[in-house]
Amino acid sequence: MQLNLSRYSMGFLELFPPDRVELRGSGTLLKVGTTYGILTAGHVWQVVRELNVVGIYLYPPRNTEMHSIWEEVSLLDAVTFENRDEDEYGPDIAFVRLRRDKAASIELHGTFLSFERDEQRIRAGAPEGSKVVDVVVGGVEAMGQKINIRHDRRLIVQRSLANVGRAKTIDDGRDGFDRLELIPEPDPDFETPHSYGGMSGGGCFRVYFPESHGGEIEAINFHLLGVAFYETVVAGKADRIICHGRRSLTDKLLPAVRAKWPAEA
Repeated sequence: MQLNLSRYSMGFLELFPPDRVELRGSGTLLKVGTTYGILTAGHVWQVVRELNVVGIYLYPPRNTEMHSIWEEVSLLDAVTFENRDEDEYGPDIAFVRLRRDKAASIELHGTFLSFERDEQRIRAGAPEGSKVVDVVVGGVEAMGQKINIRHDRRLIVQRSLANVGRAKTIDDGRDGFDRLELIPEPDPDFETPHSYGGMSGGGCFRVYFPESHGGEIEAINFHLLGVAFYETVVAGKADRIICHGRRSLTDKLLPAVRAKWPAEA
């Protein structure tokens, strides 16, 4: 199954010089009009905004590829809806605006998803002869990191997960923010992690594949469904992933983004 949502995905890293980092959350590279930023969870931004400098982890297409992107947190700004109760009802969603030159640096290695083009894909509907798979994408702290050495440099590869399942609508959370739940449906030989910590803020995508196929399957199309922000736990192990849905984006977050940066809307 060929699906490269990693080019739109990122991770927030806390930096511990000289050579240690820790994952603090995930996000989706998103462009709203001409405003470039990162779509994530509100509680992830709460952590990031307390740092002096944050690493922006972009998933390398090749194990030997190296790049290092970081930003001073004082140069970031955000629209955020935060949940003081830290529960599954939210709201818990944020958009972190990036400077244009920082966005240009990121575009050398990743891709910003255009919200307007994504809306067009949704209006076009499901491609004929396709089947649907839903996926939440992000880093997972419990899956650890891998260290690659190239010459005298260390490349830290943060392990991530494309969590496949089917997202279904559940009751709205607080203040009319809609919600989805994704129940993962892993391959039989894959052991899911005990926690999805670090995946908060990751994008939930709906992906369309051919109904009939031969050999390797390549996605026909996809669009963004929402943002992961909470995991439920059963018998001490992660179970469902709770996300804010598309209505939270279109009716709540994006109007606030356009109002804050109207010249870029």
